[in-house]
Amino acid sequence: MATALEPDGGVLDTLHRVIEMSLDDAEVAVAAAYAVADIVQRMYGSRLGRIDKGAGNFATTADVTAEKAIFDVIRAARPGDALLGEEGGRQGADGAERQWLVDPLCGTLNYAVGSMLVAVNVALRGGSAAVADPFSGEAKPSIPMATRLVCGGMERMRSWRLESLAC
Repeated sequence: MATALEPDGGVLDTLHRVIEMSLDDAEVAVAAAYAVADIVQRMYGSRLGRIDKGAGNFATTADVTAEKAIFDVIRAARPGDALLGEEGGRQGADGAERQWLVDPLCGTLNYAVGSMLVAVNVALRGGSAAVADPFSGEAKPSIPMATRLVCGGMERMRSWRLESLAC
């Protein structure tokens, strides 16, 4: 049986639920991660545009589309929070006290070559986090200290990793 946060109607359905429900931060993280499952599944195996990020790193149109969907969910639930995404960089209020960290498709190379070994990572800096497998439909809140997202670069994210699950 599906819970109120599980995907069944895509991003728009998730946005409506987020707006109507009073969610805590962990539930927002899970809802944002769930929001991209349909996108990632739908784009899987298709010819994807490639965006060069330098130093042999790249993103695909699936990464960018997934990040936008995650940002939309977080903005609907927490309009005053800042966002930092692997693909789009920093967005939102400069003076925001809270910042969400997003890796919309951890395992881009795997995804681009047809492997389903990928994850979606959403975390509130110093707070709640969620990790999702977009192909199994599982999204779970993470223990913040054990599985927080860590930025491996400067303010612009270049190499994210999940401490308990290297991506």
